[in-house]
Parts: sequence; structure tokens; C-alpha cells
Amino acid sequence: MLDLKAIQEIVPTVNMISPVISYNYSAIIDGKSKPVVLEGVNTSYFEVFNIDWQKGEVFNKMQSESGQPVCVIGDNIKTVFFNQKDPVGKYIKCGQIWLKIIGVVERRDFTASASDEMGISSTDNKIFIPEQTILMRLRPCVGRADEVEKSNDAADRFG
Repeated sequence: MLDLKAIQEIVPTVNMISPVISYNYSAIIDGKSKPVVLEGVNTSYFEVFNIDWQKGEVFNKMQSESGQPVCVIGDNIKTVFFNQKDPVGKYIKCGQIWLKIIGVVERRDFTASASDEMGISSTDNKIFIPEQTILMRLRPCVGRADEVEKSNDAADRFG
């Protein structure tokens, strides 16, 4: 997050900025699984990319700073897991954590070529969480296979 602060200090004309920390995960509810992109962002992200709301709200300052397990989901995730039911207040599992759904973003329809040209991507299959949540709760679980193997070997020797 030092990069984020440095950009804001060096380029004073930047009004809004958001980090994007992305991981591919599977979302799971009631035994149903779907591959998703989990993105750690700050609250400015939605305004920077002009993302409209279908329902609910963005994470608040306390949820963002303390890394609470809350999320905003894309429209396709809502459709796959909840059909026409209201997902706000429900939970979805990503990795080893349960995230409380606090909002749903509007569907964004555009072609892959338009996406490449504009430098933006669809929000429909994404789950957005506060940047601190991804850093505190998910990032430590991600490692290279050889690091996981070394960790398991050490646990076998000492455990």
C-alpha cells in the first residue's frame, strides 16, 4: 500500500486511486461451486471505474481498515448462487473464509475486445472485498508449492 500513498504524494492531481489485489478462487454455497475472481480494493474503486449499485452498499471505513470479512458481489454471482433472492446479508465462502455479502453491483455488458480496448473488465464474476481483508485473511494462505511442501516437512519433524 506504500505504492498507493507514493502515487498520491507524487501526482497531486490524482483525485482517487485504488489498489487491486486479485486472486482466482472458487466461491461455494450449499455445495455449489463457481470459479470467481476475488479482488481486494478500497472504496474509491467503484467510483474510479464508474460501477453502479444494484443493491446494498460498499464497505465502510471500519470494515475496510479492520479487514472485516465483508464483500460486494457481481451480478452473475448473484444469479448463479441466489437466483432472484436477495443475497445481501447472506454469506459466501471463498477459500477458508466466509464473507458476508453487503452489496451487489450492476451487470456490465460489453465484449472482450471492448474490455481490452478500454482497459477494464467485467464485474459480473467478481467478489470485491476490502484490501485489508485480502491482505490479512487470504494472502498468507497463498504460497508456492515448494514453500507449502517445506512447511509440511517441518511440521512433520516438529509435530
